[in-house]
Amino acid sequence: MTSTARKPSIAQLACTECGALADASCNCGAPYEPAGSRATKAIAANPKLSNRAIAEQSGVGEKTVRRARVSTASPDAVETRTGKDGKVRVMPKPKFKLVPKNEDMPTEEEAHASEQRDIYDQACLLLELMADKTRRKFFAFIKRKYDVP
Repeated sequence: MTSTARKPSIAQLACTECGALADASCNCGAPYEPAGSRATKAIAANPKLSNRAIAEQSGVGEKTVRRARVSTASPDAVETRTGKDGKVRVMPKPKFKLVPKNEDMPTEEEAHASEQRDIYDQACLLLELMADKTRRKFFAFIKRKYDVP
């Protein structure tokens, strides 16, 4: 049986000053900059580029860029983004209203009724999602707590 020699896995770090890639550190003395920080700076410098284009330019993963974009900027801040292929794409609009207009504001009674209905709907959904055993335990607990026969 032949054994194949495995190459050791060494993380590549990018120097913050000179951009050199090194196994552990370079000799210029600049501190290590985490990938998330590099992604955040790259997004700030080029917010109209797509996540994949920024990832390719900055040398970090696309998921890292996505997490950095979600945590630092609102998704509707940029209407278009340029992809790795150079094409400009329109970003989808949010499907919900962020701030209701004054004429759409419900009265206090309507808000209370809506809140009660929402709580009831959420409770029903939660009961539907429970496993049978958990649901039986839940109802047994309610019966004991409120002395229901």
